[in-house]
Amino acid sequence: MTKALNQRKGLGLDRDLVVTACLLHDVKKMECIEKGCDHAYAAYEYLLGLGLKEVAEIVRQHYRLDEENKDFSQLNPVHICFYADNRVRHHEIVTVEERFMDIIERYGRNEESIMEIRNRLYETLRLEEVLFDGLDFGPSAIEEKVNSLTIFSDLVKS
Repeated sequence: MTKALNQRKGLGLDRDLVVTACLLHDVKKMECIEKGCDHAYAAYEYLLGLGLKEVAEIVRQHYRLDEENKDFSQLNPVHICFYADNRVRHHEIVTVEERFMDIIERYGRNEESIMEIRNRLYETLRLEEVLFDGLDFGPSAIEEKVNSLTIFSDLVKS
């Protein structure tokens, strides 16, 4: 996706930065499930401690965007990581709607949490429109494109 956005929209996104953030975004998730902490913030602190400031900033926002990143007119690595996280359920690529149905089932404890999740759903759908506008493929092609990448194909096979 980063490659396509750079080619079609001339964004100049750092592919290695995006991939690194996407791979590390849940580095503290299991720990925080056990301890009851915010895994995005715990990962942010951990990555800062490793000297990975840019990666840490992206990871911190992988499920809740800072206000300035809710404007999708200037796409950046945060948007790609946020979108990618909202397309994956465990180990499978799903639609945004499928992903959020799962999130509501797992985390929708009350009306307030369900409304917050729905707001993130609408935010993600708006981002999806912006991301794919002008690209020569749509959201449904993501799984095929990911599977064609050697690094991911090798990981899935092992």
